[in-house]
Amino acid sequence: MPSITGWITPSKEFVICKSYRHITIELLRDPRFSAIPEIAEEIKELDIIEQECEEDSERMGGTHAEWHRHEMAEDDLCCEAKQILLNNGFVRVGSSDDAVHFEARPNILKKHYQFLKDFAEADGSQAVFCPQK
Repeated sequence: MPSITGWITPSKEFVICKSYRHITIELLRDPRFSAIPEIAEEIKELDIIEQECEEDSERMGGTHAEWHRHEMAEDDLCCEAKQILLNNGFVRVGSSDDAVHFEARPNILKKHYQFLKDFAEADGSQAVFCPQK
């Protein structure tokens, strides 16, 4: 079975992730994710930091040290985004061997139980539910 990594949106749409980390800035810019006000605000702040780093780079001759602030902000956003997405009804999806793992708030797992079970079985896998508080 090929590896499955992604998110299921509150509207039950599966979005594939390119990263096993499940979160990239590219993913968060997707309208299905950036529609969440907290994500949109963080992306906006990240864009401002990126512009400031760009200006610093031009002024300082491009030493790359000026980009450290942007890299830290990007890392922080990726770490915070998981909880924001879970709090907004998203389900994190990952697979291993013959199982598809679903990580979400308990009420979301309960609400989408049959859909998630069917999702896993369509792949020939067993559904494993991982409630997150």
